[in-house]
Amino acid sequence: MAIFVEWYDETQTILMFRLQEKWEMKDVFESRLEGDKLMDTVNHPVYIFFDTSLGSVLPINPFRIARHSIPLPDHPNTCLPLFLICPQAVFRNIIHALQRIYPLFATRWVVVASIEQALQAIEKSPQSR
Repeated sequence: MAIFVEWYDETQTILMFRLQEKWEMKDVFESRLEGDKLMDTVNHPVYIFFDTSLGSVLPINPFRIARHSIPLPDHPNTCLPLFLICPQAVFRNIIHALQRIYPLFATRWVVVASIEQALQAIEKSPQSR
């Protein structure tokens, strides 16, 4: 699979989607199903991290991805916002452009450069208190 899904922490409050170098929209849908199965095993809010640090690149049409990712229903345990971990500045810039084009995409996603930044954002969020 081009996207690996696993619990990031022992308390199962963060679900990590690790994107490999090459992935397609079908991989996103398959990994979401796998993630939903894992979230079915807990009864508390779960943060979602999409980690691109393994050298992931955007598929050919990132605008199609943004457009299709919005209408997918969230699992009831999903805690917003979703975190996109992008160490590559060019990737972050593309995502920021997508957020300006698709405002709903911007309200759902926080783009950070590292897992540490995502963890810090969670610590500051009202849900963690």
